[in-house]
Amino acid sequence: SRSYETVRKSFEFDNFWHRDNPYNGLKAYANTKLGNMLFTQEMQRRADRSGKNWTVVSSHPGPTVTDIFKGFFGAEQFEKIKKGQGGYIVKILLWKFITTFVFTKGPLEGAATQVWLTTTPIPSEQKGKHFAELKFHPVTQASAIDPVAAERLWKETEEKLGMKFL
Repeated sequence: SRSYETVRKSFEFDNFWHRDNPYNGLKAYANTKLGNMLFTQEMQRRADRSGKNWTVVSSHPGPTVTDIFKGFFGAEQFEKIKKGQGGYIVKILLWKFITTFVFTKGPLEGAATQVWLTTTPIPSEQKGKHFAELKFHPVTQASAIDPVAAERLWKETEEKLGMKFL
């Protein structure tokens, strides 16, 4: 997802390991997407340093209709809205708008970039980078290419898991 772009300053470590009070789902989602990008870059750096011939990339499937809005509407309401039931006319209309004009791909189409990445040789200069819509997607936002934050995220993740990797 490109929601990482909404995290303007840096990865929010405190809010990643400990929920905001009150919890902000969109903010948490954006922070995890930024974390995915940072983690990818750090994994590629570590693989390269250890002599592994790995290709590590992050990807964005594009605007894809999934159940991501379940948390926004609530699980029970979400299922009714998807079926056009339940008297939630504003939410039904919002769902129809989102799935018609905003999210234009189904899950299979949304998986195309990930499938393409598993079957396409990636040039060495694009390892550890981000891809979207079946191509390399340059990322210039400072918070998304911060090697200090990437290393910290890696180390804190190892600490939280109680294990070392690479």
